[in-house]
Amino acid sequence: MAFLPEKLRLAVGRHSDRDAAPDWVVLDLHGSYPTHAPAGAVQALLQRDESFESLAERLERLAAADWLHGVLVRVGELAVGLATARSIGAALGRLAASKRVVGYVPQVSMRSLLVTAQLTEVVAPESAEVMLPGFAAEQVFLGAFLAKHGITFENLRIREYKSASPASPRSAWTSTSAHSSVPTSTPSSAPGRSRSPAAPSPAPSSTPA
Repeated sequence: MAFLPEKLRLAVGRHSDRDAAPDWVVLDLHGSYPTHAPAGAVQALLQRDESFESLAERLERLAAADWLHGVLVRVGELAVGLATARSIGAALGRLAASKRVVGYVPQVSMRSLLVTAQLTEVVAPESAEVMLPGFAAEQVFLGAFLAKHGITFENLRIREYKSASPASPRSAWTSTSAHSSVPTSTPSSAPGRSRSPAAPSPAPSSTPA
């Protein structure tokens, strides 16, 4: 886990007496968080990742602790699905209803946003990596737009990219699009461009003397 910046450590401990007992807890979130722990004792010992059920129980105990003032949540490498990330965020939101909860995200991703969505305080360092591709992606087809404006598309297939089939000049994606090609007129003298192989010449026939 990344070290906390000095300003963040000072901010969360601003109201704490130096001689008093610690009233903050640092909670590290990382791993896959399976829904339940294995039923068998051996499997439970071999499983290294904390289960979501165990995490939720730990957050409930923190919410019930009278001595606790706040929780600093450090979001690390999460190998969880979006639904699990949202469930973790909901559990943190219930904790934030009774305690001060500060989220620290060294990497801003869709999962870290879901985890910290219900927190009122989220801190990211200046060196944080931001990767927000969104929850869905779609292919953009420009075939109808190009045809409407009288623009033709020539697909040049060069060397190792000869099998590539671009979707930009298409109007829709079909099951045969990945195997079909865009017809182009390519000069045979252009180096590196694909062209149809020449038909083999017939073998000369031998005539006995």
